[in-house]
Amino acid sequence: MPTGRPPSRADDTAVPEEDAGTLLRRLRRTSLLGALAAAVIVAITAVAALYPQLREQARERLAHEALLHQSTVANFLEQRIRLARQVTSRTVIRRALADYHAGDRERSSLAKFTEDKLADAVQPEEGLLGVTRLDAEGRRVVDVGDPLPAELPAVDGEGLQVLRPFRREGRWHLVVDAPIHEEGEFLGTDRILFDLQRLEARLAGGGARHEAGRLNLLLETADGPRTLAHGEAPGPGTPIAAAAEASRREGAAGLLAVDGTVVAHHPLETLAGTVVVSAPASVLYAPINRLLGSIAATTVLLLLALTWLLVRAMRPLEERLRYQAEHDPLTGLPNRLLLTRRLQEAIRRADEQDTKVAVLFLDLDRFKDLNDSLGHTVGDELLVALAHRLDARLPRADLVARLGGDEFLLVMEAPDHQQAPAELAAEAMELLREPFRVGDWNELFMGASIGISLYPDHGTTPGELLTNADAAMFRAKGEGRNTWAFYSQELTAAASERLGLEAHLRRALEREELEVHYQPQWETATGRATGAEALARWHHPEQGLISPGRFIPVAEESGLIIPLGERILRDACAFWADHTARTGERLTLAVNLSARQVALPDLADRVNAILDETGLDPRLLELEFTESVLLEQHHDLQRLMRTLKARGIQFAIDDFGTGYSSLAYLKSLAVDRLKIDRTFIQDLPGDESDTEITTAVIAMAHNLRLTVTAEGVETEGQLAFLGRQGCDQWQGFLGSRPRPAGELESALAEGHHAAAGTAR
Repeated sequence: MPTGRPPSRADDTAVPEEDAGTLLRRLRRTSLLGALAAAVIVAITAVAALYPQLREQARERLAHEALLHQSTVANFLEQRIRLARQVTSRTVIRRALADYHAGDRERSSLAKFTEDKLADAVQPEEGLLGVTRLDAEGRRVVDVGDPLPAELPAVDGEGLQVLRPFRREGRWHLVVDAPIHEEGEFLGTDRILFDLQRLEARLAGGGARHEAGRLNLLLETADGPRTLAHGEAPGPGTPIAAAAEASRREGAAGLLAVDGTVVAHHPLETLAGTVVVSAPASVLYAPINRLLGSIAATTVLLLLALTWLLVRAMRPLEERLRYQAEHDPLTGLPNRLLLTRRLQEAIRRADEQDTKVAVLFLDLDRFKDLNDSLGHTVGDELLVALAHRLDARLPRADLVARLGGDEFLLVMEAPDHQQAPAELAAEAMELLREPFRVGDWNELFMGASIGISLYPDHGTTPGELLTNADAAMFRAKGEGRNTWAFYSQELTAAASERLGLEAHLRRALEREELEVHYQPQWETATGRATGAEALARWHHPEQGLISPGRFIPVAEESGLIIPLGERILRDACAFWADHTARTGERLTLAVNLSARQVALPDLADRVNAILDETGLDPRLLELEFTESVLLEQHHDLQRLMRTLKARGIQFAIDDFGTGYSSLAYLKSLAVDRLKIDRTFIQDLPGDESDTEITTAVIAMAHNLRLTVTAEGVETEGQLAFLGRQGCDQWQGFLGSRPRPAGELESALAEGHHAAAGTAR
């Protein structure tokens, strides 16, 4: 059976040309986005770690400022209180007031005496503007210096008391009641008027206006808490009121956050009052936010800068990755990816310039044989040498690429005349005629088959041009190899037919449309039947009988030959076992093995399983394989034959003389029979060359102790010649055509008489 050629990868779905570039761009974009994300995460982490600490520091600064202002206010007021105490603590003044209280001094006398004594107590430079002395009943005795407001609360005589601040002539004033006692008896009160301008100036000089907010001095006056800034009670629910309440309640410094405002409060120790520093949270924390924003921005910029430097440092690696993605790793030539893009560019230029593009698909002949016999290392070295030779010595090829394996592609843009692609193919084949020096071999010769397709005649896309050039190359191989061929529409039709036939064949195997026919084999000397060859036949329900020459190659290429061959072997063995049991004749059954079957590592197990299943005597089974299988799968055959020969199975070489058999291989294998191909039989005995070849093959086989069977015997002259040369057996239309199983016995009987008559 013909072995066929494995399908080319030119039909494979091509990787989109932008994939490599897209992958690299995506890698770069992902790196940048990853770096940005990392920078943001680092920045957020840093900000999250620093923010509570900085926020607390800001609040502590606010509280510290409140403490400083509290100290300033306390010192100022204590100085004024000391002044007031100095005034009220003068002994002569207390005694005069005590005399008045006892009725020993007149009011007018007391007023005159007190005015003279208090006059020197007024110290405007210290902020003490005036003193009003009241008796125990709260009646005025004397006014010294600036007058007091008309309405003031009554005195209580209990202790030092700060009265309501008030504003006069644009300046804030404060009244302090200083009670006068003598030996535990309340005698009266000095109401002392202070100017708060110096306190305001001192607070302002000490930073009364905080960088984030505002300072307020809250004094507990007789009329309730009052602010130094306005002399008014703080509004209910305001941050200042909340701070004053917290200060009264807790009696200690603290921080509050009220309605978006941060308030630090600190109670006064000498007087009932509170220093309050308030600031909106947005203003208080604005420096923190700016600082953290700067840190985050700097972190992001630094990481982005580092990423940019890393990307620049990785650019050589990126270029290397791009090169590896677009070039063949063994030869360094452009691969399918780069070829597709360059071919698209060539097509675009051809459209612009109204020219053509030629695609040449080059496939080495029998490269697998070289790989199997000399090793893959030598094969790889030969591919590298060939790639260099094609790339360096074909100036008319605008692009040389390797598709994989032993497949190369040449692209010629704008050929100057119609035969230019053929001339380029001839130049490539001429290069191959030069010997290759690889490994330990000084002279290795290789041939190639080349298929040519043209744009736009044979395709408009890179995929179509490659597929059609591959089809043309396949045609060149079919025409004898080591040649070139142009693509034609007939090749497309043939390819379509093969695809359709493959689909029908798959269904035929499922529906059991295939059957086995048998062609008898005869002994030349006696005319006795010696056996029959099992042959696959396909009766299509619509197309009728389909020739094995059509569907066997398709089965080989598609891999369907494995289930098909196993089906034929099983059906034939089952029939032959039954035929042997019914007739008692021990005839040989010959069944073909394909190259794909021989390559199966478990083929021997499959054959043994079928023999055990069908009950056929293994000594009646003969397995046939072609010369190409002998040459290409020598080691597989040796393994198979060692196993099956032990059970008595025989082996034959089919179509002998059509291939390139090595006599060394023939000698090393335990073959039982040679079958001379019909091409050497059909012109016997008239063709001198055929007679010499046939005679030589018969003699050689007999010298090797092999049986010889001639195929395709159709005339008595052919049979007579074979008989004279000592050919052992024959088969052909002269004896019988291949017959269905039900007609085999009659075919054997009819053929027996014809053969016997001819033999006599």
